[in-house]
Amino acid sequence: MLDNSDAQGRLGWMYGTGNGVSKDGSKSVYWLTKAANQGDVVAQYTLAILYDQGELVQKNLKESIEWYKKASKQGYPEAQVNLGIMYATGEGVKVDIVKAKYWINKAYEGGHKEAKEILERIK
Repeated sequence: MLDNSDAQGRLGWMYGTGNGVSKDGSKSVYWLTKAANQGDVVAQYTLAILYDQGELVQKNLKESIEWYKKASKQGYPEAQVNLGIMYATGEGVKVDIVKAKYWINKAYEGGHKEAKEILERIK
């Protein structure tokens, strides 16, 4: 059974892709944010990507990092890798190799397929 955050996240995805409804970026972000604020990890990760890439919203690395952190703390490997890469490259945050390795290692422990290779490239 779906809870409200699941339904809200799915509705946000539908508006973002135009699947079954007219594509509407503002409605997509609205519903994804409602779901993410209730702890929906997929919605948190999706918002992080949208803000990171400037899709449907204006690019905002600070906002992206906050959503990556929330999803990472819930154990979402894809968010952990992306957060780690941001710490490694200094994109939107101060370079912090210790944090970069920590998050990418967590992703590796969580089963992320490329995390080990990414971890080995960080000096």
